[in-house]
Amino acid sequence: GLKPIRSGEYFIDVQHPEAGKGTALTQLAHVRGIDSSRVMAIGNYYNDIDMLTFAGLGVAMANSPEAVKAAANAVTFSNEEDGVAYALRTYAW
Repeated sequence: GLKPIRSGEYFIDVQHPEAGKGTALTQLAHVRGIDSSRVMAIGNYYNDIDMLTFAGLGVAMANSPEAVKAAANAVTFSNEEDGVAYALRTYAW
């Protein structure tokens, strides 16, 4: 079986139930020997929730749906306001 997940306002991804950004980030951290507490993830939509909750610091964009913001530890500016750059400068330096 496949799993649908919203990846944008007008987009739906169809993927294997065990696939996703959270699974990929978990595997990458494990292979590199990095504890999740040292991982920062930035996302803006439902397909990012697993990744945000895995990371020690999950950052949602201001233009994210409320469920995505609730899954994150912090919220940065929107995509249009250079939110990724702001989050990197604020949390990663």
